[in-house]
Amino acid sequence: MYIEADVKIILIRVITLFLTFSTALIIVLGPGYCIEFTKNSIHGMYCDNYYASRWNFKMISPYLHTIVILFGFNSALVNALGIYNESIIKRNQNLITIYFCIAIYCFCGLTEILIYFNIPKTFFYSSSNENLNVKVYGYLGAGIIYIFAAILAVLDFFIYRNDYIF
Repeated sequence: MYIEADVKIILIRVITLFLTFSTALIIVLGPGYCIEFTKNSIHGMYCDNYYASRWNFKMISPYLHTIVILFGFNSALVNALGIYNESIIKRNQNLITIYFCIAIYCFCGLTEILIYFNIPKTFFYSSSNENLNVKVYGYLGAGIIYIFAAILAVLDFFIYRNDYIF
């Protein structure tokens, strides 16, 4: 019974670690973005990658990305390393770690989704006679991946609680 639960827990925690690492790569290596603009009744589109080297650190978004990457990856790493604990105190501590992981994954996912919907106000300048429509799908994807990692952490919580606590 414990071996099967161990395999499930290890698998879930390794998957969440991989998801947070891949999300960090998506954020840093530059998700693709497209700008659709209309200026003086001329419609145009410009698509490019938005690498971390192009971040404008005068805005809050790059700092939020940095916090999201550090919190998300560190919590997944701590959760993955805390797989085998023997005492009851450490088992309860592991449950608390899972709670924090769920909260951090939700925070990271919602932050990335918020940045996705707030891109025109934070990254690009828009004059009064220019209409911009900016889409950075990588940030939305990163937010969705973090929400999926939170769902996996909830599944991890139920498996751990049922097999080790009760």
